[in-house]
Amino acid sequence: MSTPAPRPSLACGYSPQEDRLVLTVSDNEASRSIHFTRRLTSKLVNALAHVLERSNEVVGKVPAALRDDVILLEHIQALGRASKAQKQVAPQTDAARAAAGAPARTKSAHLAVKVTIAPSPPGFHLILFGRSGPLLQARMNREELHRFLELFRGHAEAASWNLVMESTWLQSEQSDIVIN
Repeated sequence: MSTPAPRPSLACGYSPQEDRLVLTVSDNEASRSIHFTRRLTSKLVNALAHVLERSNEVVGKVPAALRDDVILLEHIQALGRASKAQKQVAPQTDAARAAAGAPARTKSAHLAVKVTIAPSPPGFHLILFGRSGPLLQARMNREELHRFLELFRGHAEAASWNLVMESTWLQSEQSDIVIN
């Protein structure tokens, strides 16, 4: 039996010089940067939110007034699980990889121009396209898709892009939880 190929690591940041979010995709051999404009980031964040809303089995069964709460709780739960996993596994830095004799990485940069996402049981299939074709293909479960969404939403907010969030559960003031 063969072992599955290791998943590339994803990191996101903001480039103020280019006014772009930069998704860095790294594996053992290469590292590539995929740049996102405000416009594409806005479309991506809103599309991911809508896909998560429409594909949640519980949302359709609860009263309309509670639907945002259900999906927000799912979002918070997905992010909470990610935090626990990150604390248990310390990420390996580039310096640690070099010290361990990892091969040198090649770097490339691309501008994302299109994103497609489709249900692919048991999760979703996401493809990021550049001008010359696909840049990244990924299969994600619901939790991973929530974390991918939050990666972009959080960095866009930190960059003060003031994106219009079509889903009210995704608006930052809705993300604060108050317990009386």
